[in-house]
Amino acid sequence: MKTPQASTNVSAASSFQRLAETARQPIYDTLQPAFQSMLDQLPAYLVECASRLTTQQQQLMLDVIVRLRHQSTPLETRILPALDQRLIEFIALTENQMSDEQDASSLLANSISLMAADAIEIDVAINTIAQSLSQHLEPMLGDAFSRLQVLCPKVVQSDRLPFHPASLLHITLDAIAPLELQGEQKIRVLELIAPLFDWTALAEWLQIALDEAEIPELDRAVRQSDSSAPAPRQKPEDLQDVLRDIRNMGQIAGGRGGVGSPTTTPITAPDSPAVAAGQILAPGQHAPAMPDPQGLPILHLAAGGGLVIDPGILTQQAAHFPQVSPSVAQVPLIPANIFPLAQEQLVQTQELIQLLTRLQDILPKTLTDNGVIAATGVREQIREQLHNTEEKVEVIAKQETDVIDLMSMMFDFILDDEQLPTRMKALLARLQIPMLKIALLDRTFFTGETHPARRLLNLLAKAGIGWDEKARSSEQLFQRIEKIVFRILEEFDSEIGLFDTLLAEFEPFYELHMQRVAQVDARTREAEENRAKADQARLQVQQALNERLTGRHLPLAVIRLLEEGWRHVLYLAAVKEGTEAESWRQALKVVDALIWSVLPPVGDQAWLERLRQVSPKLLHSLRKGLSSVNFDSWQTEQLLGEIQKVHQDTLNGTQVSRVEIIEANDENQAADQDSLTVDEAVKAGKPGGKALDQVARVILPTTRTPVDQFEGLSSTDRYVAEVNQLPIGSWIEFMFSDHTERHKLVARIKSTGKLIFANHRGVKVAETTIAQLALSLHHGSARLLDSKGEIIDRTLQHMVEKIREVAV
Repeated sequence: MKTPQASTNVSAASSFQRLAETARQPIYDTLQPAFQSMLDQLPAYLVECASRLTTQQQQLMLDVIVRLRHQSTPLETRILPALDQRLIEFIALTENQMSDEQDASSLLANSISLMAADAIEIDVAINTIAQSLSQHLEPMLGDAFSRLQVLCPKVVQSDRLPFHPASLLHITLDAIAPLELQGEQKIRVLELIAPLFDWTALAEWLQIALDEAEIPELDRAVRQSDSSAPAPRQKPEDLQDVLRDIRNMGQIAGGRGGVGSPTTTPITAPDSPAVAAGQILAPGQHAPAMPDPQGLPILHLAAGGGLVIDPGILTQQAAHFPQVSPSVAQVPLIPANIFPLAQEQLVQTQELIQLLTRLQDILPKTLTDNGVIAATGVREQIREQLHNTEEKVEVIAKQETDVIDLMSMMFDFILDDEQLPTRMKALLARLQIPMLKIALLDRTFFTGETHPARRLLNLLAKAGIGWDEKARSSEQLFQRIEKIVFRILEEFDSEIGLFDTLLAEFEPFYELHMQRVAQVDARTREAEENRAKADQARLQVQQALNERLTGRHLPLAVIRLLEEGWRHVLYLAAVKEGTEAESWRQALKVVDALIWSVLPPVGDQAWLERLRQVSPKLLHSLRKGLSSVNFDSWQTEQLLGEIQKVHQDTLNGTQVSRVEIIEANDENQAADQDSLTVDEAVKAGKPGGKALDQVARVILPTTRTPVDQFEGLSSTDRYVAEVNQLPIGSWIEFMFSDHTERHKLVARIKSTGKLIFANHRGVKVAETTIAQLALSLHHGSARLLDSKGEIIDRTLQHMVEKIREVAV
């Protein structure tokens, strides 16, 4: 006898097997032409790369071309076996012989043959390219991962699915293994093949493949994204941006030369033509001191997805800082009114730190108002602390001045960041002096994404994005952030370990806070999905009744029984089992039989005899169905008595009064004197009801759903596309005439196209449609907030973008 777990494994294995069989051909159809095209282009591509290398490095490239010419045909035949091996490993995830400790990640990673010295570098390149490309398979890719993970919890990373871009790139590497490429050569192959895949076609068949494989959809489960892989820090506007950036990787790497040197990828500002190229850094690696060929600063993409920069290269552009930073332009760090004969004396670094500590001590230790401490105010305080007498004037060395200017510019951008509420910016602004001290003491603040002070500032800002200053329940979060800020002001001297301690304390608190919010979000989402399901069921019931009743002339008793009683039987069947279930079909058959029983053909004695036999059975079925939904027994007998009387009058040849049934529209929406609405028809015949001999027609509710009006926006408009791709959890700021509100997207109702928004506590506060939100974005009455991108990353990107703009 199989255990429940064994049955689950068998079910999952069967589903995975069907999905693998269904996906095999479409994946191959995507892989094969891209791989063939890559092989055709690779010789010319390698020759172009070799032209920028040393003689010895050029020979390595040319050796690859020679091997390629001798093995092109065998290489073509390796794609399908490599794909089949990946599909076999995918199916094996459900097998019992896998140890509990072995997960999908380790299983599939073992099949990737990489040179040990280059493994990390190639993995980083694959992850970077795949993360950029995988968004074009959304939301199907995320949906597939969630559905498969429910079947098999061993599926722990979406990038291990056989149709994920990362898997396709790994298959490519497996197929070219006979070429014995070195690390950078493999990366160049990946850069070349990534733009050649037909990602659109891949996305189109993915949902079809899941349905054909009978992978169950998630009704109530919260769909979880792959949290194990770092999220991309920026989102290119379209696929062409991604492919262009990937192509640039090879050009930048080739410009440096050297087989096995770190790969590069450009970092493109979303709303600017300026491009700051950046190197992908391995874990723990810092940004190298190297500008681009024009001497401009370069942003580097670290292994965790954050942006880092070499401050030495950035400060080489110090002449442009006043054009970019208002505080640098307005407040130079030189005392005013210097005496002509005063001798300049440089302030030593330690003296500067002490000066900043004195300023830090005089900052208020409570948040007394919403006023933001601007960077200009901090610079004014620094300047006022410099001694200026007839004999001596203190000046700050250029190196320290550049760092202060750099931090001033950074806080100018932070305090202009529209993602943060004003009160939260006022709180974080008090960290300017401590962060400046850190930048003077430890330059890895800019060159390492894992710096504890940087991580803490990022986390505090991230927590502040969804904070609602009007909600009393959010005060706990604000107070916790406030406590951290003022603890830094009170305790931080020069020991950076304080930030490690604060980070270790705040991270669990914030994670618990987000877990609680996620649970409320999930309940809100489930409630809205259930409500939408119920509304859809009611609509389906009314559509079924309208389809059968509209245009007929029927006794009022039939309308009363169907609209007052039997619709509950239909509704329960639709909600519990759906309109494809046998219970729904049987309930509709009763409706059809009832209508048949009151429409006698003229002079057809056989039909009358048939009615005499059917009537008792029909009344029994009606009574049984109404009883199953706990319909009031007294009302049941009253309604069935009316139907029985109609049947008896029909058998006796007595004229039965009838009414015309029509569906509501713009012309007949308001009932005239001789018409009844459905609600009035239900009450007819009861005390106070309308006299039946005055009724000529009954108007049924319309089942036409309103069309979502885009009012001039096409379906390809960028705002429409933006809303269609908006992930659950995104924050939107809505601007009204006298205030703004921040709402989080917690549910997307597919059946109605509605978007459900909640506040920071997960409580529903608004709902809208795709068209309405797209129009709000278009007219500027709403804007998207970046709740995932780190504030330091956004700031560095804006700084470099502006500097490159004014420096060109």
